[in-house]
Amino acid sequence: MHAALVLILAGALAAEVATVRQLPNHCGVASAETVARLLGLELAGLDQRSLALCHNARIPEFAARTGDRPQEQVYPAYLETHQALLAEILIDRGLRVLSFRESLDSSAHVLPQVFDCTLKELRAGHPAVFHVPGHYMVFERLAGREIVFRDPARPEEAFRVPLKMLTDSQRSFHSKPNGQTRPGWDGRVLFFWKGRPNRADQCPVCHQSTPGRTFRYCRTCRVLVDRRRGDVGRALDALALSCQDFHQTALSRSEVTRAAASARCGLKLSEQDWRQALIHYPLHGPKGGATVTLNRLAQQGKLSLDDLSTSKLEEIVSSAERWADRL
Repeated sequence: MHAALVLILAGALAAEVATVRQLPNHCGVASAETVARLLGLELAGLDQRSLALCHNARIPEFAARTGDRPQEQVYPAYLETHQALLAEILIDRGLRVLSFRESLDSSAHVLPQVFDCTLKELRAGHPAVFHVPGHYMVFERLAGREIVFRDPARPEEAFRVPLKMLTDSQRSFHSKPNGQTRPGWDGRVLFFWKGRPNRADQCPVCHQSTPGRTFRYCRTCRVLVDRRRGDVGRALDALALSCQDFHQTALSRSEVTRAAASARCGLKLSEQDWRQALIHYPLHGPKGGATVTLNRLAQQGKLSLDDLSTSKLEEIVSSAERWADRL
């Protein structure tokens, strides 16, 4: 009896510490911060603002590399979270990551292998970010035949859903603050914890190795396979986190210099990765228009950036408004 009471109190305390209220449209990254808090991870770089800032800074490079088109946005504006991009950020934080794409069968039920893996990880004490159409929330833990979950829009409340109800994406089990019901779980779920880092070209669930392939999700497990080479993402993060007041494109020369020192020394990134980060970093675009990158400007003008020194690229990035018309 005493032991059970201790466990209940410990769980309540952990949930209280983990309570994170989302900023506008930050449900995905706020849910990720909640998971990090539940796991007791070091929060540097895992709070919702930092994750959102890095997410936005990575969008042009991610789009150019994968063909996916997340909605471009300049922080502090934040419109949506792209789960695969968030997963890459977490991988680059040295975490073990399982990111499942939307996984429904022809009857709109969550695929058995995804549901079974979700239960397995929850039993192992790993909370998760999960998705219903239009919103991310947190699977906190299993409780008998139910899952306790939290909504970053209402973090002070703990909700429960029966397992048998969770598998049917057409069955709503939660409502918005205004009382309007939300759709059911669509099978998208993101686990991460402090463990063995993901290996390139290997499914983190079945461990099948597929070097040289182009598909980004394991066809059996439906989980993201990291196929990146180099550390361009971490270099983009260094640039993004150098900004003052979280304004993505307001980089000064001193901030770029500080980011360069962090990338080359602290992060031990290659010169090529740093250059790639500079040419893909989102800069000041036309007012109200899409963001601009040096790579896009060079392509539009049929120019080569290979002849520009790295220091010149740094200068351009820190004075984008003056350079945009010249390129």
